Amino acid sequence: MEDIIYGLTIPIFLKEGKKFIRVKVDEIQYIESIKDYVKVVAEGKTVVTRMNISAVEKLLDPAEFIRV
Repeated sequence: MEDIIYGLTIPIFLKEGKKFIRVKVDEIQYIESIKDYVKVVAEGKTVVTRMNISAVEKLLDPAEFIRV
């Protein structure tokens, strides 16, 4: 879950290949499940990571994101 501390947005980090990609939660447009992977589409970037959708869902604030 993203935290806001004194007006600063704390991002989440997703592993893509051998590197970690920083994604600001407030920039996420949608998340798509692709078997054992998820595709996170944010402003200006797309990250595909080997996680299931439930694991990513736990990182996000349920008041801000819904699963459909």
